Amino acid sequence: MMIDAIEQMRIGGRQLVADEIAELLHSIREDPEEDEDIQPDSLRAMARFLVEHQEYADPLTGPDPNGIMQAEWRIFGDGLVVMAFLDGEHVRCIAQAEPPDETALNVSDELPARQAAEKYGRLIPRW
Repeated sequence: MMIDAIEQMRIGGRQLVADEIAELLHSIREDPEEDEDIQPDSLRAMARFLVEHQEYADPLTGPDPNGIMQAEWRIFGDGLVVMAFLDGEHVRCIAQAEPPDETALNVSDELPARQAAEKYGRLIPRW
């Protein structure tokens, strides 16, 4: 199942992210001491989102302690946009930054992935 998500990313133009996730999965399988795990539905949701949004730069990715996949992008003002793929439909989006000469950005929202892209996609770096 997770291999399908990795292949989906490769076919969809996300080779770098796919390779990083494949290497992570390999290290999890090889190291019995490794306590990381990845929830397959979360990985599939992240893969689908990244393939659907080719305009976004490749994020840093990895699981949280509960195996929920997260995509992280650095933004202006030494900030971050982080999307955690909770299930096949919903994401938790966190955006924090201190842009120069503006009010600080501090967002935490849980919503469908499509709406997250519409609402917060403007913050994510583009190619």
